[in-house]
Amino acid sequence: MKKYQNEGWNILNKAKTGAIGGCEIKITQDFCKEEALKYKTKTDFYNGNASAYFAAKRNKWLNDICGHMTRPLVHNFKYNFNRCQIEALKYTTRSEFNKYSHSIYVTVCTNKWLIEICKHMKFLLIPSDFWTKEKCKEEALKYQTRGDLKKYSSGAYLISMKNKWLNEFFLK
Repeated sequence: MKKYQNEGWNILNKAKTGAIGGCEIKITQDFCKEEALKYKTKTDFYNGNASAYFAAKRNKWLNDICGHMTRPLVHNFKYNFNRCQIEALKYTTRSEFNKYSHSIYVTVCTNKWLIEICKHMKFLLIPSDFWTKEKCKEEALKYQTRGDLKKYSSGAYLISMKNKWLNEFFLK
């Protein structure tokens, strides 16, 4: 360090030369409590100062220093038939309903309301003879790999695999 000072270097590090830097910062219970008082919920505390939050959690201070905080409201209601039906009316197919309102869709299936609640929806059934070799090839040309075909057009992939057309559509 003296060598560098003699050569006119401006020493910025507090650590000795050759050290990798950094130092261990001790977060005290008082500091965590002071930080926690700035927030109304544990989530806000975590988002505002994660290091203090985790120090408090690791040292089992969290419940003590977060006693003043409120708990967020939990939506603890069960979906009834009418609520599920209202939600289902937003969608035109069962797959859309499942994709965008999965928890309600599961509730509908569990309660065996699917036929009644989804009666306004249209079926997207493809006839069994839809995927001809030409249509499969046309579909395969849209993708670079077999995996992409499988991922984005599973029907064409399955028929092509079953009929051993994949080697024609994709070079190994």
